[in-house]
Amino acid sequence: MIVPGAVKSALADVLQPDEKVIWAGRPDPMATLRTQLFWWWLGIPVLVIALILHFGDVMSRDWSAAPVGIALALLAAPALMVAQAYGTIYAITDRRVIIRHDALGKRQVVDYTFGELDEALEILESGPEIGHLYFASGARSKVAYADYTGKVAFRELRKPEQVKALLEKVRKEAREK
Repeated sequence: MIVPGAVKSALADVLQPDEKVIWAGRPDPMATLRTQLFWWWLGIPVLVIALILHFGDVMSRDWSAAPVGIALALLAAPALMVAQAYGTIYAITDRRVIIRHDALGKRQVVDYTFGELDEALEILESGPEIGHLYFASGARSKVAYADYTGKVAFRELRKPEQVKALLEKVRKEAREK
């Protein structure tokens, strides 16, 4: 959960008049890092090979800089994904679901009214008390936090079962109004 004042200021330009934030959160940074560690497992051996090529005079120093750069990019990827997680806010309001993504030079706000949400919400567990809460389908591939099938989720969410229950409750209350 994010401090309420920080949510209001981060979502100030997105919220409609009299719209109330019921819940807000963000991707769990440690879960995000854990899912991206593959890049370190790949990057470390690539870096070792690149350094051998570079300092062992196996290939021209002009050409050996490229493998070193590739290895450094692989090693930086998990840190960049954590930065992306810190730049994302998930919110459930009394009217809709919002994902505000503002990190690494990319800014995007995606929102779905309760009527646009899938009837059945799905959770894909990615760790202990961590998972993806899928709530909408048919998104374009360029939508932040949409998978390759067009399903949109709160990704790497801590305690997704609780958020799912809250979203279902808020959606039901909105339908009854």
